[in-house]
Amino acid sequence: MGKEVVIGKNHFKVGGTQYFRKLSGVIQLGSYGKKTKSAIAVNGLNSDGVLSSAHNLAITMEPAISINSAKTSSNAFSANVDFQYASVNGSGFLDVNWGRDVGHDLVLVKFVITSIHDLVECMNLDQACQTSLKQAKSNGRVITQAFVIVRASHYDNSWRDAKWNALLQGNVGEMTLNGTLSGGTKGGKTLTVEVGAGSVFAYGLRKPIWDKKNISKTSRIIWADADEWGIN
Repeated sequence: MGKEVVIGKNHFKVGGTQYFRKLSGVIQLGSYGKKTKSAIAVNGLNSDGVLSSAHNLAITMEPAISINSAKTSSNAFSANVDFQYASVNGSGFLDVNWGRDVGHDLVLVKFVITSIHDLVECMNLDQACQTSLKQAKSNGRVITQAFVIVRASHYDNSWRDAKWNALLQGNVGEMTLNGTLSGGTKGGKTLTVEVGAGSVFAYGLRKPIWDKKNISKTSRIIWADADEWGIN
């Protein structure tokens, strides 16, 4: 039996884990900033920028998620965002249509920054990131997981065997994910997934842990704890 999938207007649940959806159309892996935590506002990340060295981080891809049987509705799915498919190997961007695509030719592919140790090192080397996270205090966060909207007809299981990395773009919400396959009949094949504004459906956050309790006097991040929608 597959994992339960629930799509809410403000969150996305897969199995027992809940992810964020606020402003998902304008963020990417490595985005950092302040997490809003309010009883009346939508919880999620207000991005200040993107890690300058995030393109050097290895990326892991998890198997695509079909939302055929997801608990959702047109209003909850759209969340007031104009979604579009990511471009795969040059196949252009296309707007997502609820009636035409959902349950037919749409899957969500989760990309994750593989090493938290490497992520922490990147955050410590990026002065703008450190300044932003210190100003955000206990609400500082960084995006380490992104669910990318892909046409099911463009996806196949060989993606799981590729070695992935992310190349971040100068424009808000844009990045390129490059995967290289080795061995087998598809050895040497390169996969290019271009993620534009509106191509990220939901995301996961991590909270930086500093070397001192008084963040204003701290100098280094020593770890990044997983965060989840509706918990912290």
